[in-house]
Amino acid sequence: MTLACPPNCDPTSFDSYMKKTGEKLNFSRRRKREYLVQDSTNNTHSEQGNETLKLTSKKRKILQKKNQKYKLKFPDLKKKVSKTNTKDTKIYYDSIDYQFNENLPKGVDNLNKDYFGTLHYLNGYSSEIYENLRTREEKHLPSSDYMVACQRDINQEMREILIDWLCDFVMGIELRTDTLFLAINYMDRFLSVKEVRKKHLQLVGVTCLWIASKYEEIEPPSIEDFVFITKGSCSASQIRKCEIIVLTTLRFSLTVTTPKPLLRWYLRAAKATKKLVYLANYLCEVQLYKYHFLNYSPSKIAASAVAVAQLILQPHLKFEDIWSKNLQYYSRYSFHDLSPCCKQLLNLYKAAPKSKNRTVYRKYAKKKGLRVSAISLSENFKFD
Repeated sequence: MTLACPPNCDPTSFDSYMKKTGEKLNFSRRRKREYLVQDSTNNTHSEQGNETLKLTSKKRKILQKKNQKYKLKFPDLKKKVSKTNTKDTKIYYDSIDYQFNENLPKGVDNLNKDYFGTLHYLNGYSSEIYENLRTREEKHLPSSDYMVACQRDINQEMREILIDWLCDFVMGIELRTDTLFLAINYMDRFLSVKEVRKKHLQLVGVTCLWIASKYEEIEPPSIEDFVFITKGSCSASQIRKCEIIVLTTLRFSLTVTTPKPLLRWYLRAAKATKKLVYLANYLCEVQLYKYHFLNYSPSKIAASAVAVAQLILQPHLKFEDIWSKNLQYYSRYSFHDLSPCCKQLLNLYKAAPKSKNRTVYRKYAKKKGLRVSAISLSENFKFD
């Protein structure tokens, strides 16, 4: 936002200008300073610029006093500075004194301890984030029988072809796999409510991917990219109209739980190697093709993917040995809970090389994917 200063107003008096206009905008200290310094550089007189910088230093002192008062009101917030590296000092705020959970059962590791201070994992809130994901996953699940209950012109094979095409598109323009999971969730939820003709199925898939990319990606593709990839079968106006229909049908509920973030949590609990990470991700992505996996929740799919991946990499071990206390505690699933989903995932892994739609299989069969989709299994290998 750029502010235009009135001709009769001193550009240095930022607060007085805001009071005169009556606007109540919450600007940060950095934003105020940038505004003042920018105005000072534009002035021809150096004296006015010096006065501006003096005013900035005064405001900084005022803000420091306000921060001290704020700390007195809220003593629970403490500033923590790690002095291990003076060049790369990490400053972050957390609750009173970050307490590692000492009430964990025996044999269960604290996942936050190894990643303490890492911004990517947000350790102070990781348990709350996980709880939120688990509570929300049941609220935004698509119907597991919409092909029979709602759709008459499309079938499971058409859905599989569309998902394979979407996977190819996501790989081609290097979108995140989280975007793909979101798009398929939106598409399945939409198809659970609205009947769609065969000729409009691709339009729905492209629109859901466009919505998901705008939600998930930092720099989402333009609508022209989606028009180009469809070779003109879907126009920009059609995608925009379909976007309105999809969003209103979903009631703008776009923050949903998919297997992807839960898989990251379970892989941390499993202390996964690089090959295990790739194989579990492959299983999570390849199950998107199959309609019958809508019977399982995202958390169960993610946990089953970790379990089956461990069994494939360590076939000499039994499931009870692989499913450690860490995984039981953090996933909240036992051996009997995961058994049906694990069997179907293992059968899908065996059948994937002979499938017609093999975009995800080829992705993980390459050297870059550690060739985890092409691991040979013995004919007698079964899930016990």
